[in-house]
Amino acid sequence: MWTFLIGCSVIELGGLFALLLLKREKAARLIATLFTVAGCAVVAVPVFQTLFGDGTAPVQLPWHLPLGEFHMGMDVLSAFFTLPVLILAPLSSIYGVGYLKKHKGSGAHYFFLNTLVTAMLLLLCAKNAILFLMVWEIMAISSFFLVTFDDHLQSVRAAGWTYMIATHVGMMALLAFFAVLSHQKGGFDFAALTADGELSPGVSSLLFVLALVGFGSKAGIFPLHIWLPEAHPAAPSHVSALMSGVMIKMGIYGLMRSLTFIGEVHASFGWSVLALGGLGGVVGIVSSLAQHDIKRMLAYSSVENIGIVCMGLGAGMLGMAFQNPALVALGFGGALLHVLNHSVFKGLLFLCAGAVVHETGTKEMNHLGGLMKKMPFIAAFFIVGAVAASALPPFNGFVSEFLIYFAGVQSAMTKDVSSIVLAAAVLTSLALIGGLAAASFTRVAGMVFLGEPRVPLKQVPKDPGWAMKMPIVFLALMALALGVASPLLIQTVADAQLPVTGADATLRVVAGDIVPSLNGISLVGVAVIVIFAIIAVLYRLIAHRKSVALTRGPVWDCGYAKPSVRMQYTPSSFSAPLNQMFQPLLGTRTALSRPSGYFPKSGAFETIVSDRVKDMFYAPLFRLVARVLLLFRILQHGHVHIYVIYVAATLITLLLVTAGN
Repeated sequence: MWTFLIGCSVIELGGLFALLLLKREKAARLIATLFTVAGCAVVAVPVFQTLFGDGTAPVQLPWHLPLGEFHMGMDVLSAFFTLPVLILAPLSSIYGVGYLKKHKGSGAHYFFLNTLVTAMLLLLCAKNAILFLMVWEIMAISSFFLVTFDDHLQSVRAAGWTYMIATHVGMMALLAFFAVLSHQKGGFDFAALTADGELSPGVSSLLFVLALVGFGSKAGIFPLHIWLPEAHPAAPSHVSALMSGVMIKMGIYGLMRSLTFIGEVHASFGWSVLALGGLGGVVGIVSSLAQHDIKRMLAYSSVENIGIVCMGLGAGMLGMAFQNPALVALGFGGALLHVLNHSVFKGLLFLCAGAVVHETGTKEMNHLGGLMKKMPFIAAFFIVGAVAASALPPFNGFVSEFLIYFAGVQSAMTKDVSSIVLAAAVLTSLALIGGLAAASFTRVAGMVFLGEPRVPLKQVPKDPGWAMKMPIVFLALMALALGVASPLLIQTVADAQLPVTGADATLRVVAGDIVPSLNGISLVGVAVIVIFAIIAVLYRLIAHRKSVALTRGPVWDCGYAKPSVRMQYTPSSFSAPLNQMFQPLLGTRTALSRPSGYFPKSGAFETIVSDRVKDMFYAPLFRLVARVLLLFRILQHGHVHIYVIYVAATLITLLLVTAGN
């Protein structure tokens, strides 16, 4: 673990150097990036030792803070969740070098970026509840300052406060979770919290609910997802990639780790996570279909993918409750693999979307179009990410969803009624989510990159520089590699779930049974890639020999003599049939300005989609809390001597309570 801590120190040191170089923007970006890459390379050594070797020795150091100690250790579950950090952290940092070239404040930005990366790495290896909560709070605060980087915009400030409130609601739940757990188990060290000890059904249910709220708010589990579509569009795109691809997975890690503390997993836990996952997956992808903002659309897609992960977790938890090792292996295996896969393809999509925003100056899809001619590189790689996100082979998004599908099929093969209900829920939800995801990403790719520009842009867009291109190429290649080489990952995924499920050899046997099926899929994927490569090469050779030049012409005019850009589909019109079908979930509103008079000068029609959970639950709740808190304004009167009395009264009360105990 000392190697791991040295790597984390290198990353944080890079952030500190960037902070010292506030007036030298370029140097700050470069130094912070170099230190991030170097630190992640150092951290990778103990991570791969743990995944494929004998592991690393833990580190325990005394400290002077009450109730805790500095206890760091790494098991296979921690090591697996570290992989997305090691992939996206250096790539996001490299991308930021080009993305922030025209922005001021790079030094402070990279300080918080490196702090976020360091906090996530330390979080995954913290083995003490107090240390875990401290690092969790550092992660929350650093990401808040990253979200509010463009704080001169009111919308960005509002998004930042929404995120801060959501993350601290989760923090309160986690404080209660560890307080109750430590009272029951008699300590704050993870070794004590995982020790055998019977918890009453009421206590275990309370702990599960607190963990679900605390960790689920960070993961964006429905209906605790409202901060995602606010924070991701507000943050710089490489931060969005890091938060969506990695940070929300810290919530999934915490939820899985909490299962090792609670002990026996009841069937009600699994049904709850499965139901929230299925509902969140459908609501997330339906909401993404109605968005006009390209980054908000990707944020709702993250809600959908977290729903898929939760479906796998729910299936695995039900497998534990039903004592079905095959269901355990497939459910948890699919969830863990989707954690990794989603990090890759969602990072790719956010970086591509960031390049579009960087070059065009807008996130509004109604203002875009025809960018494939101006930005062919970004268009091609966005389509790669879209195919992966739509769970189509041979890319990586297909493999993890295939395992969860397989879990549903495995459950359907039993004659138990509960297992058949589980199978129906998993298969139906995944089929619906998959179809809607394909429609959503077809809509985005078509509206943004095909057709003609819908409005004049301030500048002519072009593909970005290599600092922004290199991470995109790397993630696209990784999305393909993880899809084709998926059979090699199955045993690793099976090992990663052992801290939660227990050392059961059956898990590895089941994982081994899946490999032949994935081998066949991988071979077909490789064959498709080879065929397309041969066709492309032959086409180029024939075109070169016969001097055939590619010609460009106007978009098909549908029989009109003089088509205009207004005749194109808009994002709203493209998805209108599906939006109407899911109107109860979306609550779409319309704003119509009718043309009037014989010679009308203007008319307008706009569709407005807001989050129904936010409008119907959170907004009224926040208004109620605000009204209640206003009653206490009488205590804020500006008299310092009265404030001193408040402090003294509080201290005396605490001393009396302590003396009484």
